[in-house]
Amino acid sequence: MKEISTVDFTGFDLYTAPGKYFYFYGQGGLVYFWFQIDSNGDDPALAGRGILLDMPENPAPSNVPGWVASAIDTDADFSASYFGNIVTITDNLDGERIDINAGTSGLIVAVSQQGSSIARLLKRFGARPKLKGFCL
Repeated sequence: MKEISTVDFTGFDLYTAPGKYFYFYGQGGLVYFWFQIDSNGDDPALAGRGILLDMPENPAPSNVPGWVASAIDTDADFSASYFGNIVTITDNLDGERIDINAGTSGLIVAVSQQGSSIARLLKRFGARPKLKGFCL
């Protein structure tokens, strides 16, 4: 199963966002998403892969979740969507992951579906689980 996480932008302070980040782990390790506004803000240079979220000057707060989801969705390892202030991020590959972390962003983050691998499912359900429509 794929890991699915949410990021809540309710009350996000855009003016303190430059240089702040949130992160999670994909198949290749740590991936952090860091903010700039009109090219202001420094890459925190964490050990891992950084993805820049460079917002235009004076972004409207209501536009930020859609803009962030679009930026994340361009990365081949993840897909993202949004509804209101909530961005939902899905790892494109099945597997266990270290949970999302708000980092320095101040955002509210959560895991809505834990990722797992077939090996973990086999261990949990026995050597020959019967899943709806499948038999191993």
